[in-house]
Amino acid sequence: MASELGRIRSLLPLREMAISFGLIERNPKSLRVKKGRKPYFSPEGQMALMFLKHYTGLSAPKLMEELNGNIHYQIFCGIRINPMNPLKNYKLIDDIALNLSKNLRLQEQQVSLAALASFDGVVWLKHDFVVADNDANSKAILSLGKIDDNDITWINGVKIGETRGAGVDRVYSIPSGILKKGKNSIVIKVIDVIREGGLTGKSDDLFIEIADGKYNLAGEWQYKKSIETNGISYEEFTPNLYYGLLYNAMIDPLKDFAMKGVIWYQGENNAGQAFDYRTLFPTLINDWRSKWGYEFPFYWVQLASYMQKTETPPETDNWAELREAQTLTLSVNNTGQAITTDIGDANDIHPKNKQDVGKRLAAIALNKDYGRKDIVYSGPTFKNAIKNNDRIIVSFDQIALGLHVANKYGYIEGFAIAGADQKFVWAKAYLDDKDRVVVYSEKVKDPVAVRYCWSINPDVNLFNSAGLPASPFRTDNWKISSEN
Repeated sequence: MASELGRIRSLLPLREMAISFGLIERNPKSLRVKKGRKPYFSPEGQMALMFLKHYTGLSAPKLMEELNGNIHYQIFCGIRINPMNPLKNYKLIDDIALNLSKNLRLQEQQVSLAALASFDGVVWLKHDFVVADNDANSKAILSLGKIDDNDITWINGVKIGETRGAGVDRVYSIPSGILKKGKNSIVIKVIDVIREGGLTGKSDDLFIEIADGKYNLAGEWQYKKSIETNGISYEEFTPNLYYGLLYNAMIDPLKDFAMKGVIWYQGENNAGQAFDYRTLFPTLINDWRSKWGYEFPFYWVQLASYMQKTETPPETDNWAELREAQTLTLSVNNTGQAITTDIGDANDIHPKNKQDVGKRLAAIALNKDYGRKDIVYSGPTFKNAIKNNDRIIVSFDQIALGLHVANKYGYIEGFAIAGADQKFVWAKAYLDDKDRVVVYSEKVKDPVAVRYCWSINPDVNLFNSAGLPASPFRTDNWKISSEN
C-alpha cells in the first residue's frame, strides 16, 4: 500500500492533486488559512480532503503543512462570527453593513431577477426599520420567506437564526430585548452555491410580527458582495459528479437482486442538455435493464413547475424542452410518466406535495403491473391537431370520461399559438367536445402551430375526468434551444 501511494505521489505532485480535488486554486489570490486559525471545510471540501488523505497517506495537518496553508475555502470564505460575543459581532457586522453602498429593491423574485442574478458566493444584505416605542424589547417573529441557498441572520448585531437549504421558509424567533425603539437593523449573510440565489420568496413573506401587528420589510435593502465563486467551478470536483461514481456505488451493487421495477424522480440538471436527453434517458433505461437481464417497468416523474410565471410565451425554455424529452421516452416499452406541472411550487425547486406524486406513480403501476385496469393512470395526451381557418382544433387521448376545465367560466389556460413567423402569443381556448379543444387568437390570423404548458411554470387547468393534468406538448418541430 505504501509503495503504491508513493508511486501515485511521484506521478502527480501533491499540489496538482489538491487542485484536481478542488481543495485549492491553481492561481490563488488571498484565500489562505491564516497561521494559527483552523480552516472550515464545506461538506464537499471534507470529502475532497478525505480522498486526498487516502491517495497520499498524509494526515490533514500534514497536508495543510505541505500545501503551505493554501487551503481553498470555496463558498464558505465569508467572515465567521462568534455567537458568544454579541458586542463583537455587532461591530464586525457594522463594519460591513456601514459600507453597503448599493441598493436593491426586494420584491417578488427580487434578488434572482436583479443585480445579483448571475452571482454565486457570499452576499451581505442589510435593511433598517423603525420600531415604535411600545414595541421595543418585545418578543417577535421574523419571516424572510425562502433563501437560496443558506443564510445567517442578525438583528442589531445579535444572531437570531441560520438555515441551510434553498427550499426552507426562514421563520426566526426574536427574543425579548433585541428590538429597540427607533432605528433597528437586520443583516443577512446569504451563501448562494449555484444558479439563482438570494431571497426568493414574495414581498409578503418579508415581515416582523409582534403581538399587535406587523412591520413590513419589503422595499429598499442594501447589499455588498463578499466572496464570489463564479470562476471557481468547485462543483466540478465534488465526488458525486465524477462520471459513473453514483452508478458504481449505488446501482451496480443491486444488480444481482430481483426487483419489480424502477421509479425515477427527475431532477433539473439535465435541462441545459434537453435535446441530448432524448438519447441519454432511453439509453439509461435500456442499460439498467441489460444489467438485470429483463425488461422491468420504468416509471418516472416529469419535471414539476418552478419559478415565476412568464408574462409572454417564452421563445426558449429548457425545462419545457426536457419535459418533451421525457415524454418522447414513452416510446420505450414498459414505461410510464406522472405529470406534475399542476402541483409544483414557484418558490421551491423541491415541492413538498409528494403525496399526489406518489399516488400518480402508484396508479401507473396498479394499472400496468397489478391488473387494475379500472384505475386511470394518465392525464390527457396530445393526439392530433387540425387547422380550421383561423383556429386549430386539438384532440386528446387518455381523457377517461372526458376533458375537464378547472375554471368556472370554462377558460382553458396554458395554450400559445403562432403563425409561420414562429412568434407565439397566448391563445384563447375552449372545449369543443369531450376530447377536443379549440385554440385561437385574434393576433394570429393564419396559425400553424400550438404549444401547451410550454414554460418552466405554466398555467394548468386542463384535466381529464379522473383529475389528472394534461401533458405538455407542441405541434411544431421547429429547432429548440438545446438542439445544437
